[in-house]
Amino acid sequence: MRKCDWRRWCARPSKNKAKNTKAVTLPASKQVMAIFERRRDAAPDTLHVFGDSKRYDPRKSLLKLRKALGSDLTYHDCRRTFLQLAENQEVPTGFIKKLANHTDSRDVTAAHYTNQSDAEALRPYTQRISDQIDRLGHLENPDLAARDALESLKKAIEGIEEFEQFAPAADRLKRIMTELA
Repeated sequence: MRKCDWRRWCARPSKNKAKNTKAVTLPASKQVMAIFERRRDAAPDTLHVFGDSKRYDPRKSLLKLRKALGSDLTYHDCRRTFLQLAENQEVPTGFIKKLANHTDSRDVTAAHYTNQSDAEALRPYTQRISDQIDRLGHLENPDLAARDALESLKKAIEGIEEFEQFAPAADRLKRIMTELA
C-alpha cells in the first residue's frame, strides 16, 4: 500500500466541492498538523487521515464529545464557534469569509480584487485561532506559553518606557527579548 505524504495532502484542495461549488484550500495550524502526524503514526500504512476502518470514523469522536458534554453538538456548531473565535481574535472580516468559504457574488471587491487563492495569507490567522482554542481549553502548549510570556514581557516594557528614568532598563529588556524570540 502506498504511503501518504501528509504535508502534501494537507495542502491539496478537496475533490469534493462546498455548497457554493468553490473548492477551498486552507492552511493547517501547528496543532492540526500535530493531529495529522499522530494519526499517521497510529496507522502508517493507510492513505486516509483517519484510517480506512470505522474505528477511525470522525463521527465517533463527535458522538463521544456529545456524550461528555451532555449536549447535541453538531459540526455546524463547531464551525460557528471557530468563526466566532476568529472574530474575537480580530481576524479581518475578509479573511473570516475565506476561512468559512463564504462568497458573495455582489461583493465586486472580493470577487475581482482580493487574492482568493492564497491560503498562506490565512496561516497566521488559523494559528491565532488554534492558539486561542488551546488557551480556552487550558491545553498544555509550551510553544504557546513561551509566546504568551514574551507578549506579556513586551507589554510590560511598553509600560515602563513611559518613565524616562527606566528607559535604559527598557532598552536592555528589549535586547534580551529579541534574543529570546
